[in-house]
This record gives sequence, C-alpha cells and structure tokens, in this order.
Amino acid sequence: MSAERVVLWWVDRYTRGLPEPVREARRDEIASDVWEQRAATGTRLSGDLDLLSRCVRGMPADLLWRRSRRRRGALWSARATFRVAGWSLAVVAYVFLIGAHGYSATALVGFDFYGGDWQAGDVDRYARVSATLLALLLAGGVLIRLRPRLAVALLVAATLGTCAAFWWATPIYAPSGLAVVTGAIVLARRRRGQIVSSAAS
Repeated sequence: MSAERVVLWWVDRYTRGLPEPVREARRDEIASDVWEQRAATGTRLSGDLDLLSRCVRGMPADLLWRRSRRRRGALWSARATFRVAGWSLAVVAYVFLIGAHGYSATALVGFDFYGGDWQAGDVDRYARVSATLLALLLAGGVLIRLRPRLAVALLVAATLGTCAAFWWATPIYAPSGLAVVTGAIVLARRRRGQIVSSAAS
C-alpha cells in the first residue's frame, strides 16, 4: 500500500460518521496536501516516509478536528430541535386562540355554547369581544408578510385584549399570546430583512 493510500485510509477512518459534505471536504483538503508534499519531495522512499511521519504526527490533531466537528453537529441539532419546538408551540398557541375566540363568538350567529348560568347580556357582550379579538388575530396572521409591524401590533393587541377581557383565564391565555407574539416578531424581522435586501439589490 502506498503512503498516499495510507493517509487517505486514515482520513476515511477518522471522518466516519460525519456528514458526507464534511467528509468529502476533509478528504479533498488532505489529498491536496498530499499532492503538494509529493510534488515537493518526489516519489523517493524518503517522500513516503515523510508522508507517513506527517500522518502519524498529525493523528492527535485529526482526532481533535473530528471532535470539534461532532460538537458543531450536535449544537446545530440542538438548535434545530429548539427551533422546531418553538415554532410548533407558536402555531399551536395561535390555533388555540383562534379556536377559543371562534367558539366564544358563535353566539353572534345563533349558537349558544355558553350554558345557562350567565347574566342577561353577558353572552352577547363576550361574544362580540371574542369576535373582535378573533378578527385581530386573523388580520395579524394574514398581514405578517405584507405589513410585519402592523401584524405584530395587531397580535399584541389581541393578546392584551384577551387577557383583559378573560382575566380569569390569564394563566392560559398569557403564555399562548406570548408564544404567538414572539413567533410573529421573529417572522416580522425576517420579512423586514428580506425587504431591505431586495431594496438594496
């Protein structure tokens, strides 16, 4: 087995399990180094010994390199998991708030799901409030790409209005609204960045 094959065999060993693009980039990098060293030293026995010596001396650094790449991969995976969980929470919270206000607003169209222990006029009042908050939520969701700031303002207003009108359920509505508003702010910043980039180009 030639010295070049030994070096590349070692590269294959210590990059095993890493993402394919990372493995290929490392293999190309080392192959380029081997070619440059071979061109400088020639094909003599001393050149083979130099390659093998360099390979052996570089093994600790190669293993440290692998460890750093695995850490980066783990960090990326943790961030990706956190991102997915955050967006899932925001979507579920948004759907929950729309469902809750849609359910409460049904009295305006003749459905009475409230029960009989409400005082006269309260059902109609809360149905109107829920319909207004539902409209704010839907408008915020629709406008997030067109008017990011306005959309965030509408969603903040819907969250604050929900907590004020249904204060007894604030422990449920406040975290849901916070998740929705946080997701909307992230989307609005991204959208504004896209708008600025397209305007600059």
